[in-house]
Amino acid sequence: MKGYRHLTQRQRFIIQDLRDLGKTLTEIARETMVHRTTISRELRRHSTRKAGYRALGAQRKALDKRRFSYEPRRKISGALEELIQESLELRWSPEQISGRLKVEGEFSISHEAIYRWIYKFAPGYKVCLRLRGKYRRRGQKKRRRSLGPFPRKQISERPAEANERLQTGHWERDLVEGRRSGPSLLVMVDRYSRYTKIERVFSHSSQEVNLATVELLKDERAKRTITNDNGVEFGGYQQLEGVLNIPVFYTTPYASWQRGSVENTNGLIRQFYPKKTDFLQVPHNEMKAIESALNHRPKKILGYKTPYEVHFSVQKTLIKKASTYKRYRSQRLRHTEENFWREYWRNYFREESLYREKRALGR
Repeated sequence: MKGYRHLTQRQRFIIQDLRDLGKTLTEIARETMVHRTTISRELRRHSTRKAGYRALGAQRKALDKRRFSYEPRRKISGALEELIQESLELRWSPEQISGRLKVEGEFSISHEAIYRWIYKFAPGYKVCLRLRGKYRRRGQKKRRRSLGPFPRKQISERPAEANERLQTGHWERDLVEGRRSGPSLLVMVDRYSRYTKIERVFSHSSQEVNLATVELLKDERAKRTITNDNGVEFGGYQQLEGVLNIPVFYTTPYASWQRGSVENTNGLIRQFYPKKTDFLQVPHNEMKAIESALNHRPKKILGYKTPYEVHFSVQKTLIKKASTYKRYRSQRLRHTEENFWREYWRNYFREESLYREKRALGR
């Protein structure tokens, strides 16, 4: 099979002309520079009793067979492929996609199969994956300004319902910083449901951060506690407690795991907004769209339910039915087929005119 080549469109026109002239297989093979058995197989496969051998029909059949018969078999294709592509564009992980598919009972596919499909057949979707290698910062770590020693509620005093994540209404908050001296994002996460709220603040003053906190929680029925770190932006807790009528707790310095929910959410937000992003240029509706995307993303720790479903005790259908994706795919394939044949005919007439001119000059 070394050096094997398919017959070209021009060679098929030569076969047609010489066959019409009554030439033998050996003479045709010598003219087309292929083996005579190749000519024999070509005539046997693509000749008809009524029309004989026609180059155009032979070329079309050969292209169809080549396009559809030699594609590698894939476990992920059709409607399932469309569904996975759409979910990856929403920044769902392969494990989240696999788990949610099993919850809704539409398909059954492992996350490992999705990873194999990405790396083998769809490498362009690697950018949608969250983990891309470890990053280690060199040099001295920058220290943040923290609140000085003054009486405040420590996390050890927080009620057991908040520590054990037994009910909604226990919130963690943190800031996602953007460009230096620019706006930041105030992020609040419910410890039980992982429901997320995001608001932009234009400075790190405790007064503005507390006003944004009140704005985020004003429509929430469940407000029980707030937990944050010891940064200066979270000062003035007495006024916040007086407005919301809930206690504010502070974590142990340099113990970020005590606010694990909001820290994890910050990492998810960084998928959309990397470090040094200028949040002044981010539209408010875009920020809220990302908030909605996070709240409608299934989580393994919630049994592949979404924070929205757990927070509001509802059940939603996130995965479209297979028939929907099949309809989308058939429309796209029809469009692709039309483009293919449009390009085919364009090349055909160009090749045929060149071939006829060359034959005329040769005679």
